[in-house]
Amino acid sequence: MTSFPGMASRRAETPTLADLVAPAKIILPEIEWRKRPVRKGAPPDAGHRVTLARWTVTKPVKPLEMEANHPDDSHLITFPLVPSSLEFFFAGKQVISGRIQMDAVLITGPGEPSRTVFTNTFDCVRIYLSQSFLAECFTEIYGHSPTGPIELFDPHFMADPVVFQLASLLAHVDEDGGPAGPMFVDGVSIALASRLFTLNSRRAVALVSNRSAPLPKWRLRRAVDYIEANLTRPIYLAELSNVAGLTRMPPITTS
Repeated sequence: MTSFPGMASRRAETPTLADLVAPAKIILPEIEWRKRPVRKGAPPDAGHRVTLARWTVTKPVKPLEMEANHPDDSHLITFPLVPSSLEFFFAGKQVISGRIQMDAVLITGPGEPSRTVFTNTFDCVRIYLSQSFLAECFTEIYGHSPTGPIELFDPHFMADPVVFQLASLLAHVDEDGGPAGPMFVDGVSIALASRLFTLNSRRAVALVSNRSAPLPKWRLRRAVDYIEANLTRPIYLAELSNVAGLTRMPPITTS
């Protein structure tokens, strides 16, 4: 058979039928720790809604320290797949030192450096929720667009059973997901984001709750409305006190 120069290389570049019909991977490998992976062929700055990634490290011979400071606006939810222990720091503050909870997920916001020290095997699925995706959910829930970047929660392990179950569905999705895979991921992610907004609102409302006596409903409504209108920025106790018409003085107790 006669061959021509360059034919082999061109043939190698030509996609086969299997390549054309092969479904895209739902969960991508996380090559660099806590850096959102980009699908093959997509530009590095391509927008995304939700990205699922898997990070795995085998037990190191000696403690393995890693740092991340990537310019990504996503909230990250880390779902552990195996029992493990580690040290984890976010924005210079220690979040955990020791064994991780297997009934909880680690949630962190965007834009802060992080550092970890691995001493055991660690295997997890990471859920990247983009600002555009969260803003879309915010608008659907509250009826108006956010006024700035959304930041939900301080970094911590969240043991909410609804969040855990929804994250588990995403972490254990089939590798290719089938024809409806992306739709399934999108639907579960919307439910997950909605739950996070609900929990964030409840947490903020708790700041103005008086344990000795319940707030009158009209005061509570004022506080909730204020929180929902300012969800994209830090809210301080003094603001909520003023909105609800409460004093900032703590109750006097006797022992």
